[in-house]
Amino acid sequence: MRSETSSSASTSSWRRAMPNPKYLWQIPLHGLARTMKGPGWMAASEREFGDTAWGLLAPLRKTPDAGWEVAAPEDSQFDLTLLAIDEPRTLQPPPQALQATHYLCMLRYDYPFDRPGATFGVRRRVEGPSSWPLAADDDAVPHKVGVAELRSALDLLRSHYGQDFERQLVTPEVPPAQDGYCFAFGSCQFPAGMMDRELANASYRALGERFPGGAKLPTRLLLLGDQVYTDATYGLLDPVRLDDRYRAPYEALTARDGPLGQLPQDVLRVLRRTPDDHEIQDDWEPGRSGALDGKYRRGVAAYWRYQRGEKETFLDEAPAAAGGPPALKRIWFTEEERPQARPGWRLFMADSRTARQFRDEKTVRSALILGEDQTVDLMRWLLGGPRDDLKVVTSAAMLLPRTREHVDEPLHLDNWQGYPASLYSLLVLLCENEMRNVVFLSGDAHLACSATITVTHPASGKSCTFHSHHAPPLYAPYPFANASRHDFLRQDTFDFEWEHEGSVRYYRCTVDAQFPDATRQGYGLLHAAPGTAGWDLRYEVASSAGDSAAGG
Repeated sequence: MRSETSSSASTSSWRRAMPNPKYLWQIPLHGLARTMKGPGWMAASEREFGDTAWGLLAPLRKTPDAGWEVAAPEDSQFDLTLLAIDEPRTLQPPPQALQATHYLCMLRYDYPFDRPGATFGVRRRVEGPSSWPLAADDDAVPHKVGVAELRSALDLLRSHYGQDFERQLVTPEVPPAQDGYCFAFGSCQFPAGMMDRELANASYRALGERFPGGAKLPTRLLLLGDQVYTDATYGLLDPVRLDDRYRAPYEALTARDGPLGQLPQDVLRVLRRTPDDHEIQDDWEPGRSGALDGKYRRGVAAYWRYQRGEKETFLDEAPAAAGGPPALKRIWFTEEERPQARPGWRLFMADSRTARQFRDEKTVRSALILGEDQTVDLMRWLLGGPRDDLKVVTSAAMLLPRTREHVDEPLHLDNWQGYPASLYSLLVLLCENEMRNVVFLSGDAHLACSATITVTHPASGKSCTFHSHHAPPLYAPYPFANASRHDFLRQDTFDFEWEHEGSVRYYRCTVDAQFPDATRQGYGLLHAAPGTAGWDLRYEVASSAGDSAAGG
């Protein structure tokens, strides 16, 4: 927020407490992004205020009267980082911080001295004459800020944000949990209309209340697709500008009164996201030629820009193979955490949308939902690492149970069931290696579900039992777009054959699925704790109203 100063003597003491009028100080309207490679937070200049900004993670601590103060010596000078629009850069906690318990991302927009005083919109009314227009900036070190200026800006921002101020703070890194883990996951956030904003934000608000930040964070918050709906109007109200379709939904998502605005900034440190169809177009899959259409290019580029905080492109910047086209950027990724002398967890966030292969009557039995490269990566990942680790695999598409409709017509299905080669090869790998501690998490169907799956090879006696949990939608107001428990085979056994090690083998898969009645909308929680005989796993379905039910 920017303020004007007065030259009147009656306001001199108040003027000394106000920020330098050459500067506009703001908290990022669209939030921060957590760096995926190392510690730190990422921010960018925002087009509402200027092409460039100076950024800082201001160190703070509580005062005895429950206020906030700058946690640094009075004579400290903090370095600022130059930020540009749509080019997030990393901000690190400053070395001068003394016993800082929290940090606040602050952006400083330097006042254009040759433009009128209303350049930055909101102005504070003061008595007496003002000093506008300003002279050219003669600051000796414009890339630094002192404690006094920071304190003044902080007071103004606290006044402006009120009770929402503390949600904008982040905390230093905390040691990982030792007694267990909690993976929150969800998908499908339909945008709010004119009358339903409170309902649309309810799941994120419930998430923020359950995980207020600091030490009270989930191990990871996994958003598994349809974070935005670029096709929310279904063609009825096409955007005036082409880039609005892939920009405006993200700005609404991250705005202060949007869904992500309901979360403490601290939660963003554990937020991980992969896309699904509505980031591109409803039920998108590649066309016959294999060429990437314009909606794919713009949708995936927007995902990298707004959800991953990286350069807006769908192409890998690494040199292409000799004579070959540029490779696509790999959306899927892995993470792990392994305490000393005990099992840890490993995470594979799969991209079950943009890497899938073209299908028709001839190729439907061989097409891969993850594509060739990602399929190989997943298989190697499952076989690698300590056997006792918890292995969590996410995908937007539901793995199992199977749907009743088109049960033997995969070409009509959008999930793993619609790609038999992918489904069967995965089940065979799990069975032949008798894998343990494997959990699949998914979204997309707009229905909470928990399934226990057992795959057996009767001839050898090998088997594997694992779990597949599906989250309810974060916000899905239209019943026609939501799945029903009656759409799925709750108790299901099916046989299939697959070539393994040069011979055709026969396998049996048994599925026992439950559909919790707790809520139509909300998110899922996977609780995991290492036990004496493996991992103790529990699935909880949390509703947008704040209540919950056991999911399996």
